[in-house]
Amino acid sequence: MKHSRPATCAGVTLIQSLIAMAVMAVLTGMALPAIKQTRERLQADSLRMQLASALATARNTAITERRPIAVCPTDDGVTCGRNWSRGWVLYAPATPSSAEAPSAGHLLVQQHARSRLSAGGSQSKPRIQFRPDGRLNGSNQSVTFCLDGASQGKVVVSLAGRIRSERPRGPVAC
Repeated sequence: MKHSRPATCAGVTLIQSLIAMAVMAVLTGMALPAIKQTRERLQADSLRMQLASALATARNTAITERRPIAVCPTDDGVTCGRNWSRGWVLYAPATPSSAEAPSAGHLLVQQHARSRLSAGGSQSKPRIQFRPDGRLNGSNQSVTFCLDGASQGKVVVSLAGRIRSERPRGPVAC
């Protein structure tokens, strides 16, 4: 009668475990910057789409309520500012040509957490205003989203009120 040999226990040595952990640490270190860039790009895309949606809401509200509706960037959710990446306010100005800050009757306030992303529009036109017919009050306007000096996309509003969101195909400086 033959006796079978007992199976040997196969385990992982301490050295093998340390080598595996070192390889994982190197791979993780290489992947983190790419993950961070992807997260920031997706944040810029989300913000751009949210602004386009808010502008479409403002235009539709202007048409349905037959009154001017303005959208301006805000830092605090109350007054108009300059940086669109912190948020925006939709409101009905007192008169079509008034450039006053929004009153307490906000139609929509959207605020965002601070990030490295910046967004700016025309310096001479700090707000976007739609007339009761859905057209812009003035000329074409755009808001460009930038991260580390590179454009991440922009929202463009034509004089007719058409809103489009675009992302650059290649690197474009802000």
